[in-house]
Amino acid sequence: MNDAELLTLLKLQLQILTDALDEYLSQVLNARKQMIRREGILADSSAEYIQIVLMQSAYLYNKRDTGEGEPRALRYAKNNLLFSQKIQSEGDD
Repeated sequence: MNDAELLTLLKLQLQILTDALDEYLSQVLNARKQMIRREGILADSSAEYIQIVLMQSAYLYNKRDTGEGEPRALRYAKNNLLFSQKIQSEGDD
């Protein structure tokens, strides 16, 4: 899925109908993908990875001023994907 499609999905999730925030939201998406990669999760085209990027980006956008911690469900989803990828890569060896 390319960046334009991810941006469209994020805008739908956030219920944003205009293009006024596209540059900012694109930056949020790119930052989140880098942060997720830093945690050891490999970028792929799976629905699970895409959903985690969108969830993480929406969380960052919605909670940017509150300072609230990351929701457990999001942390669990990232951990599950990370462990799944690690198991698959070990099985390929």
